[in-house]
Parts: sequence; structure tokens; C-alpha cells
Amino acid sequence: MKAIFEHVSANPRSSFIHKLLEATSFDAPFHFHPQLELTWIVKGSGMRYVGRSVQEFKEGDLVFLGPNLPHCWINQKTEDGVAAHVIQFKEDFLGRDFFTIPEMEHIKRFLEQSKSGFVIAKPTSGIIQEKIQQLSTSPPVKRIYCLLEILEVLASSVDLTLLDESMI
Repeated sequence: MKAIFEHVSANPRSSFIHKLLEATSFDAPFHFHPQLELTWIVKGSGMRYVGRSVQEFKEGDLVFLGPNLPHCWINQKTEDGVAAHVIQFKEDFLGRDFFTIPEMEHIKRFLEQSKSGFVIAKPTSGIIQEKIQQLSTSPPVKRIYCLLEILEVLASSVDLTLLDESMI
């Protein structure tokens, strides 16, 4: 399967994208983009394709993808449809040098390792899902704070499994 480039339209009122996708099915083709992506499957099940990895996904699935990592979700058809929270951002969304400061070193390392993608297991996935819900109802400054908290939790977690080791 050949991946196609997806242009992610930036929101001029935000430094990153957060959207709740609700549809009858996931319709994005196998694609890639320069943005990093955190996807939480709220409803649905099927197969997840990330790089050369092919795995089942289900409700509660939480995945973090690095930049330019090809991916797509193909769900089983149901009358209930599918839903997912998707957060996308460029590594420099807070400025080119933000993640180079000493306090952000562990997050920078996590972002570099994410080029292979990660599946996030419990208990970390539960913490991240709560933070995503907070983010979705927060005012602008707190949205940035929530995203940084998510990255902090991910960078410190032991509940991460690489998705595509061929990307290392």
C-alpha cells in the first residue's frame, strides 16, 4: 500500500489541531503528514495500519505517531459508526527552540522516538484520555498547558509499545 501526502489545514486561531471525528466510518486513506498525531479511538473497531505494522484496534485505543509516519484506520462497519479524538501539531508549534531547553529534554527525546509510533497502554492511556477531555473544553492557554501535560505524561511513561520498529 502506497501512502499519500495529506495536507493538514492549520487553524489560524490555534497553534495545534484538536478535533473530534464522528462518522459512519474512518475514510482517510493510508497517508502521512509532517504533524505529530495523537489519536484516541472513542468508538469503533477494526484494523490499524502504521508504517509496516498492522494491528487490530478497538474502543479506547490510544496511539501517538511521529511526523511523516504513514497510517490509517479501517473500521468494521456498524450502525453505531466511529468516533476519535485527534490532536495534530508540528514539533515547533511552540517555537523552533522550545523543546531544546533543558527542562524539555525528555519530551524532545520522546518526540524523536515517536517516528516509529507508539501504542499507549493503561494506566497511561486513561490519564491521557482524561487530559484530552480537559483539553477539549479548556480556554486557549489551558489547551496548550493540557497538551504539554500530555507530552510530559507520555515522555515519562513505561506503558508505550513501538508500532513500527522498521522506522528506527
